[in-house]
Amino acid sequence: MSQIQNEAARIEKLVMEEGMTRQQTDDELLKKLKKMSVDDVGREIAGFAWLLIGMLIATIPEEIARWVPECFAVF
Repeated sequence: MSQIQNEAARIEKLVMEEGMTRQQTDDELLKKLKKMSVDDVGREIAGFAWLLIGMLIATIPEEIARWVPECFAVF
């Protein structure tokens, strides 16, 4: 019985160590992610707005583009 308890304690210790290692790794990844991201939410929103505008402009059909005055026409 003592051998089973020792084995259970060893396994529990290994699981605890693995959990701590995973938590440390998660913390490191979170720090890297925060470092890479833009800290200013306003800039993120502005970037998203410009992305949406660019997608809209890039997908305008030619029929709608013909409504644009000739002075703004590209083609």
